[in-house]
Amino acid sequence: MTKVSIDYVVGVCFTVLGVVVFAVLTWLANRWRRRADDIDRPVAIAASIIAPLLFVIVLVAFVGGGWPPFNMEYHSYRQVHGTVADVQSRFLGADGSTSQMYAVRFTDSDQVYRCDDSRCSLLKTGDELWLWCIREWQQASTPGYDCNFGDSRTKS
Repeated sequence: MTKVSIDYVVGVCFTVLGVVVFAVLTWLANRWRRRADDIDRPVAIAASIIAPLLFVIVLVAFVGGGWPPFNMEYHSYRQVHGTVADVQSRFLGADGSTSQMYAVRFTDSDQVYRCDDSRCSLLKTGDELWLWCIREWQQASTPGYDCNFGDSRTKS
């Protein structure tokens, strides 16, 4: 089961809106340039150059926002389920403060999942855990998973 990231949905909506708006502005600017008199011609020419540039900037921003990479694994959450093998706490420093996250490993995999939820601190070996994970791309490193807590059941 997967759920598309709201950031991706909003980005696609703004991109479509921007493409439509700047395509219409480009059409209007070119129409104005063809019909403009000598006084308005410099402004009309400038508008007919700026509108397509803005159109291209919107498209480049969308492509840049989808990078890295062009893979929906980086733009959608998928549910991960398993039996907890190990949970370790990590403190991360950022902007003069610290935050705590939990590294969770399941018994059937060597993959480590990052859980930022304090409920992960209560997990013990053998507990069942459901996480909603999105792939996180990292420059010059191995991409990992950033996960939200889904549900858990303690071992009997």
